[in-house]
Amino acid sequence: MKYHNDERRNSIHWTEEDTILSGVKEKEVKEKIVPEEFVLRKATEEDAEELAIVFGKVFEVYPTPLNDGDYVKQTMKEDDTIYYVYEFEGKIISTASAEMNVKEGNAELTNCATLPEYRKHGFMKSLLIKLEEELQEKSIFCSYTIARSLSFGMNAAFHQLGYTYTGRLANNCYIFDKLEDMNIWVKDLSSYSKAVRLPPQNSAVKQRS
Repeated sequence: MKYHNDERRNSIHWTEEDTILSGVKEKEVKEKIVPEEFVLRKATEEDAEELAIVFGKVFEVYPTPLNDGDYVKQTMKEDDTIYYVYEFEGKIISTASAEMNVKEGNAELTNCATLPEYRKHGFMKSLLIKLEEELQEKSIFCSYTIARSLSFGMNAAFHQLGYTYTGRLANNCYIFDKLEDMNIWVKDLSSYSKAVRLPPQNSAVKQRS
């Protein structure tokens, strides 16, 4: 990416992000079983307003207006975007989505958000796995993401799911609370079998009645 001046190109967090990435690659993989009280399911248009509330609580700044329920509903209708969520006592507490390019056979895993009080349960890896499985069913085998370089947890989730780190975009995205660097992760889903990557039974998908 070309910048017109060094100030725009230079990142004050680059060294810190290198340290985070090294830690991600060295971290021992420990599988977590999501407790039974948390329900995993595919989101519908009826969830748009509640999803917008979750995004608004997690991100002070985001590159798209995900805190607007109408916008979230529009992505479901027009943009070939699928969302999965975790619920607790009927309330959405965690979500992630896949923005599909069906014609080109690829999808971006994005819009990953968990309410702060419900983190550390392993929701995100489970959500990403469900998204990958649906992508495979739709014959979409190229999956990628750009993750906040300062987020250990998000980068660790993608690394542990077999994504390959392919580089970092400097000062690329206004997200969370500032302009941030973003790490690029890519995965060939055709080389992974669904049979060995199903979520634990107690986090099986349950459809809303």
